[in-house]
Amino acid sequence: MSENGGAQGGNQPDNKGKRGGAVRRGGTAVGAGAIILLLLGLGGGGLGLGSGLGGLIPGNGPEESNTAAVSQPQEEEQQEAEVTEEAVSVVSAVSEEMKAAEVSQILIEVSEEKILVNGEEMADTEALKEYLLAQYTEGTVITLKDDHAIKASYDEVRRVLDELEYEYTAE
Repeated sequence: MSENGGAQGGNQPDNKGKRGGAVRRGGTAVGAGAIILLLLGLGGGGLGLGSGLGGLIPGNGPEESNTAAVSQPQEEEQQEAEVTEEAVSVVSAVSEEMKAAEVSQILIEVSEEKILVNGEEMADTEALKEYLLAQYTEGTVITLKDDHAIKASYDEVRRVLDELEYEYTAE
């Protein structure tokens, strides 16, 4: 007979120093439990943990999610309105800058007795003065060009520019 229980016990495994089947099953249960906890912690699975609808964590119930769903479109509409207002103000500013850029250079030509401003004929020096008062902005560059001008006409234009105290370049 053997130490393990005789002739009949010879086919049974020797379990000394080895883990039994119950320990292995317990490890499997612990591993499965860890996986379930991990899944619940990540997504909540709708059981109230995380962003689920169960409401086990205060503030995560269905009431708050409905409030967030209602307030989000309102916030988006507000942001769109703000963006639209900003776009309108930018377009207005660009439009004004373009107008200023169009008039930022004024060419006054005196040809014989005629006074031409950017190619447009002025009736007299009074019309020239009104035009300059309406169109001149700070930074406008004025060029006075003598195109075979009669001296008296040229001097009258210079007198208007000096009276308005506008800087100009004479060609």
